Amino acid sequence: MRVKSVIKYQSHDYIKAARGYYLTFIGITVFFGLILRGRGTYTIGGYEFLTCIFLFVVGLSSFKEFFLMMLQNSISRKTMFISKLITILFMGLILAVSDRIIILIGKLLSNISENIEILGFYDRVFKSRMSLLNPVVSNLEAIFITIFTYIAVTLVGYFVGIIYYKMNKTLKLFVSIGVPATLFVLLPLFDSMFFGGNLSKFILKAIQFIFNGKNPYNLLLVCVGVIAVCIVLCWLLIRRAVGKDK
Repeated sequence: MRVKSVIKYQSHDYIKAARGYYLTFIGITVFFGLILRGRGTYTIGGYEFLTCIFLFVVGLSSFKEFFLMMLQNSISRKTMFISKLITILFMGLILAVSDRIIILIGKLLSNISENIEILGFYDRVFKSRMSLLNPVVSNLEAIFITIFTYIAVTLVGYFVGIIYYKMNKTLKLFVSIGVPATLFVLLPLFDSMFFGGNLSKFILKAIQFIFNGKNPYNLLLVCVGVIAVCIVLCWLLIRRAVGKDK
């Protein structure tokens, strides 16, 4: 019973955030569609990528407040975690279906008006595969892959949020500056000096493997792996997390 109540509580916050996200997107799309009427095209290429950013931020910011509130109400960490996973699964399903509907509407609008063009990330990356499948099958496959992608992205954000919660202010600042600096400055320099660019080539090949235009199930495989790892790591962190005000 408690799991059900906690899921309802979390779902309310997720749905509220998603409603704001979609209303903002629709408002901006309509606004630029009207502004550019007859003078250009408002184009969104890879729409699902916007939702991935949204879900990462939601996951990132969804731990601290919820965790402290549940502790105050004597909810066990196991109940918190199970309800969180179910909520993330539920939201991944709802948003994947919603985004596919938006993309299909965007295609219809593109045929009616030249001022608005909404392109799906899945449609662009796996265009060659989708052209070989029945439209119904290709859209169902797109929804299926997107669900796992959204769950993986949300869990990564949630994991990072837990990590930040357990850090002190100094460590948070160090990580916030050090991680981007390492990825975009030190790593390329290290690769150039010691590996002759082979590390960058490996990363590029990994990206090409994941986003193989003919096989979306490579992406699915990676997402399943990320989900599994995040679930294990998140639980190991949550089971020892303690309440704190800062």
